[in-house]
Amino acid sequence: MSIHQGALQFNKEVDTYEAGRPTYPPDVVTCVLNQINSVVASSSHVPPVVVDLAAGTGKFTRLLSAVLPKSIDFIAVEPSPSMRAKFVELVPHVPMQEGTAGSLPFSDSSLSAITVAQAFHWFSTEEALNEFERVLEKGGILVLIWNLDHPTGNAPWVQKLRDIYAQHDNDVPQYRTGKWEEVFTQSELGKSRWTRVGREYFYHFPARTEEEIVASVMSKSYIMKHPEDVQANIRANIHTILSGPDVNWKVDAKGRRVVEFPYRTEVVWFTPAQKA
Repeated sequence: MSIHQGALQFNKEVDTYEAGRPTYPPDVVTCVLNQINSVVASSSHVPPVVVDLAAGTGKFTRLLSAVLPKSIDFIAVEPSPSMRAKFVELVPHVPMQEGTAGSLPFSDSSLSAITVAQAFHWFSTEEALNEFERVLEKGGILVLIWNLDHPTGNAPWVQKLRDIYAQHDNDVPQYRTGKWEEVFTQSELGKSRWTRVGREYFYHFPARTEEEIVASVMSKSYIMKHPEDVQANIRANIHTILSGPDVNWKVDAKGRRVVEFPYRTEVVWFTPAQKA
């Protein structure tokens, strides 16, 4: 399975990605942990194996690794060489392997769970589902997680930021369009061989600096591909919005100038029907 051309952009700006992408709230980590624990309790493997696929720089991996029982083998998989290098630097205690959604370095029925944070929309294909079904054991689960900025009436500037970057994303897969779910709801393989087990949404408001917000936008693959003059114009527009009177900046306990940034996190989990 080839890597989408848009996703290859992440090789270029790993530090921007790490600085800009938000973390995940504790409730999200607990939700994922609960689903994993329910599966490994009946696992036929000792120890059970959980894989964080498309782990990137380890934004989600490091949170889950902090709470997973030590009796579970936790392994990260990432196709990008630059991302893998950054991951090893930041999360050295979790083993990292090279691999893609269509070619996982694991034997048949060897995994209890696969987690995918902020990435499944890049490979929401029947090929990937076939591979996940191959490596998951009976009762195993696939857990998908996404953060998304969440414009609200109290923060209209968040929609203004989205309007800036959304005009550039028409040629790459996007979580917010919902098209990622079509492989489960419209393909024969997804409809007949996969079952959605649960779905939950979480809302959180991390305090973010102006630099982090700018990095978050600039770390998007379809922004990274632009020449520097276009990127400079995008940065200038972001700073203009963040200088507006509707952005409620505060100084936090660390002396940083921050604003509460609204996010919605979705957690949805599936199991191969023939292995349920």
